[in-house]
Amino acid sequence: MAIRSGNNESNSMGLAIVSESTCIPFAGREACQLCADECVAAGYYSIEFTRVGPEADGDGNPIEGTGYLAQP
Repeated sequence: MAIRSGNNESNSMGLAIVSESTCIPFAGREACQLCADECVAAGYYSIEFTRVGPEADGDGNPIEGTGYLAQP
């Protein structure tokens, strides 16, 4: 995803494609919200997160608080 500098009115935002091979949370390395921070710094609040890589209990249900938040 490329972020251009300039005022917000001149920047056109679209759908960001997240590369699961380079996104730190998708790679299972650690939590990261650089994309969301850059979006807010540009004056937008359109990033949503989903939990990736959660651990499962004996019934196959995700264990709360495990995994990382990442962009869907």
